[in-house]
Amino acid sequence: MSEDTVIRTPDEHATRDLTWDACYNARDLGGYPTTDGRATRRQALIRADNLVRLTPAGQAALRAYGVRTILDLRLAYELASDPSPFAATSGQPGEPRYVHLPLHDAATDAAIDAADSTAAGYLVLLEQNHAHVAAVIGAVAAGLAAGGVVVHCHGGKDRTGLVAALLLALVGVPPALIAADYAHSAVQLEGPYAAWLTAQTAAQGHPVTRPRWMESQPATMQAVLAYLDRQYGSVADYLRATGVPPATLAQIRAHFLTPADEVQR
Repeated sequence: MSEDTVIRTPDEHATRDLTWDACYNARDLGGYPTTDGRATRRQALIRADNLVRLTPAGQAALRAYGVRTILDLRLAYELASDPSPFAATSGQPGEPRYVHLPLHDAATDAAIDAADSTAAGYLVLLEQNHAHVAAVIGAVAAGLAAGGVVVHCHGGKDRTGLVAALLLALVGVPPALIAADYAHSAVQLEGPYAAWLTAQTAAQGHPVTRPRWMESQPATMQAVLAYLDRQYGSVADYLRATGVPPATLAQIRAHFLTPADEVQR
């Protein structure tokens, strides 16, 4: 059985999927093995979709999970229509710190949409927004020093998927595992996707073709990681090229990896 087959089993993802009420695509990025025999730490880095839907019970579950920082990657116009429920209470006793840092400039949207594939669109984002990427990675590092960090956008698949992939690659998680984690969003989001397709079919009076923005194929993320390796040497080298200091990368490794003496065998 191949590594890709093993990591796609429901039980494997069930150990990471988080049932925060009214959040579709939340999961812990801990427990992934790295090439040096260590593993990513549980309750350190969580990826999620839009937190605006969280019920009071869902918000309480987020806090109880040890989240101390929420990093919102959405653009300003997205916040205007769906403000974060955590923005107003940011940093108050018992409340996580809320940080808004878009992963890309709004001016990049058209170029991303015009790309001929999902992977090409991701590369447009990564290559045209070095300063944004560096700021997000720096915020993750600072947040990890204080406790659990949630990174989210709207669907938790594209922008969040890129940040998750960069961080997992940085600490040595194999590309096949990173690609499988990325692809798992398709499973998590199938409910809202199906509802959208049904509504559009009813509104237009004919079946609607499944749009590209719903895709999250493993090959897409593998292509992005392979590009960064070819062009920069590694994801770490790409992040340094965006302006992330080596000390920040070291800080992420220190807080996102289990200690060497706790290696799971």
